[in-house]
Formats: sequence, C-alpha cells, structure tokens
Amino acid sequence: MDVQKSRREPHALSLLHSLSTRMNLSTDDERYYNNLRQGYSGECQFDQMVSDANINCLVLNDLLLENNHTEIQIDSILINQGKLYMIEIKNYEGDYYIQVDRWYSRATNNEIKNPLLQLKRTETVLRQILQKAKINIEVEALLVFINPQFVLYHASPTYPIIFYPQLTRFLKKLSGDHLLAKDKKIVEYLLLQQIPKSRNVYLPKYSFEQLKRGIMCPDCGSEFIRKTITELACETCGYVERIDDGIIRAFQEFRILFPDETFTTQKFYEFCGGIVSKHSCIRVLKKKVKLVSCSKKSYFHID
Repeated sequence: MDVQKSRREPHALSLLHSLSTRMNLSTDDERYYNNLRQGYSGECQFDQMVSDANINCLVLNDLLLENNHTEIQIDSILINQGKLYMIEIKNYEGDYYIQVDRWYSRATNNEIKNPLLQLKRTETVLRQILQKAKINIEVEALLVFINPQFVLYHASPTYPIIFYPQLTRFLKKLSGDHLLAKDKKIVEYLLLQQIPKSRNVYLPKYSFEQLKRGIMCPDCGSEFIRKTITELACETCGYVERIDDGIIRAFQEFRILFPDETFTTQKFYEFCGGIVSKHSCIRVLKKKVKLVSCSKKSYFHID
C-alpha cells in the first residue's frame, strides 16, 4: 500500500471541538459536531483496515475536487491494476431500512438523506474531471458502511454497498494485483486538481469575548489548574501535562479559532486565562513563531 495523500482531521471538526470546551453549543451545532466526529472516526477506522490488509494499491484520502463550480469531497480512492475505486464511508449505527428508494431510521422512522444519491453525484463529477484530461480508467463507486453495529433492511444485492463483514474480503481481493505505470500518473493528476478549501462548510459564529479562558484538558475538555512550576493538571480526569506542551496546544487552538486575528502576547495570555505567565508564553512561542517587538506591544508573526 502506498498512501499518496493522508487523512487530516477536518477543520470544522477541530474548530467545533475547541468551541465545545469554551462555550455552550446550540443543539444544532452539537449535533453537527457529533456527526463530524463520528464520520471522521469511521474514516480513520477504514484507513486502519486498509493498512492492516497490506493491499497493493495507491491510496488517496480526503480529496476535495471541483468541476464546473461543483465541489465534491471523496473520502478515499484506491487505485490498482488500472482500476479506480471511489469510496464513500459512512459510520451509521443502528437499524435502518429502505422503502421505495427512500432511507429511514428504524428507531425514529425519520427519513435520512439517501447516501446512494450522494455517491452517484460524486462519481459523476469525478468521471467528468477524468474525462477532461482524457484519462481512461475504469471507475467503481462504492458505499462502505464501516460500523459493525449497522443494519440495513431491504437493501438490494445490486446496490454498490460494502458492509463491515464484507470489507476484509473486498480488500483481500486487491492484495495480489500489480500497479500499472498509468496508475501513478492518475494519482499525480488528481493531486494537482485539489482545491485548498471548501466554500460549503458551515462554521458557527463566535467571538473572543464569548469564549471561556484557560488551557483545556486534551482528554476530557475540562479547564486545567496549575499543579507544579512545570506542570498543568486536570481535576476532572487526572490528566497531567507539561506547561510547555499546554502552551503549544493552546497556540494551535487559538490559530484554529482566530486565523485572521493579529496574534499578540497580551491576547494569547488572556486566552490562556492567566494560568501561565506572559514570560512563559513568549519563551515557548519564540521557538515556534517570529516575535515582533514594537514600542507599545509585541505580536507574533506567523508565516
């Protein structure tokens, strides 16, 4: 297996995780956050199964592409022996059923979006992108349900679906094939077609003043207290972290929450809730970013 593009945690998920520890999310935002978290967990589980299977193919994860102003996000692409498998991963849990091409949750009888329609739309746009470049390759779009606790009733055997018990068998089928020279060229082309950022991602509104100050525990999200001169600790779960590591995490969190804001020492000190000194903030961050000193204030310049 040759992973040509690794998966990264979605920006919206990282942002909502930070917000969830610093403010009360609305019911809709909480649901959105949980859906993102569950979806990403399923994608990582798929990645692990692909890695464990040791298949002989090229792997592209989390591709964001566009054609004629239509965006698509592809969870995973597997290419081998001149064939492209486009994978849409769903981490649904519980019982669902299909009735006249409509999908429903059995627990609530509420209709959900038909994931096969999303799969078909994504496949169509991908084919158009390949056709534009005159790339001739067989494309098979597959919907993978990664959760072993998922059951779908009334699913036709002709649907392009792989359930959890079938996944190992599907991956094993790819283990013996050989890569072709054109497989690598197709991967290179798709990587060049990526767009840097989606225009369709929902992000909640918030301000610096709304957010709880402090350095938060990476395990449970509670606010850290000062344990020793060099350590922070969580009273809720007992997690202990070096102060320097906590400052770096808080810095990364600040940049996710406020990417366009001037990053001043004072602002960051306030963000950390005074649990660490300004001197400690400057000492640690000088190793990571350039400190610019002015007559009235200092700020960090981030390239």
